[in-house]
Amino acid sequence: MVIAMVALVVAAAGGGYAAAKLPKNSVGTAQLRNGSVTSAKVKNHSLLAVDFKPGQLERVLPTAIGPTGPTGPSGADGATGPVGATGAPGASGPTGPVGDSGAQGPIGAQGAAGLSYGNTIVGAPTSSLTGCGTADLAGIVIAPTLTSRIWISGQARLSADGATGARLIADVRTGGGSTLGSPDSGAPFPVTATLPVQYIFGAVVFMAGTPVDLPPGTYNVRLQVEQTVGGGTCSPIVTASGAGMTVLFVGTTQ
Repeated sequence: MVIAMVALVVAAAGGGYAAAKLPKNSVGTAQLRNGSVTSAKVKNHSLLAVDFKPGQLERVLPTAIGPTGPTGPSGADGATGPVGATGAPGASGPTGPVGDSGAQGPIGAQGAAGLSYGNTIVGAPTSSLTGCGTADLAGIVIAPTLTSRIWISGQARLSADGATGARLIADVRTGGGSTLGSPDSGAPFPVTATLPVQYIFGAVVFMAGTPVDLPPGTYNVRLQVEQTVGGGTCSPIVTASGAGMTVLFVGTTQ
């Protein structure tokens, strides 16, 4: 009965009692009914964007505020920022595989022929020599256009009727007559019988033991038989037969 009387008094007092008796900060979401707070109960301009769920304003504002205006022009580009510091070099990568060999290129054009000459004289007439001196067996004129070195080779069959110092020599003279060199068949040999002795020699033109490089010009090259007293006397008759000579270009200094 007492409880019923108390409940009746509270019900009769209504909201005034509740407002007068509720302690501060005692009303929360648990005391509010769903849908009890309406727009009329919310103070205008009091809510913030953080009071709404993400995307909720995008769905509400276009219709509540109006359509979005056109996009404005782009602003000017800002100044270029400073260049950053160069980074440290990265590690070297592995060496790649060796590529295939390229195709062989075409053969180049043949160059101009170099200076070359060769002259041979064979079957020269038989010559005889009495006393000390020389006798020509064969001769030829050459005219190199570049400073050249020549090789002279010669041969002949010599015979004599007594002891002699006969030998073969090659005489090289300029057009003016001066002697440039005299390669020969070696030391004179003594002939003590009438049997023939074959002589063969070959040498580069020499003067004072040094090879002679012939400057451009005209030269008379002669194969000769020479008799001296080096191996006997100059009284025997020396005969040279079957003489032959070859003059070859062997190089140039230009």
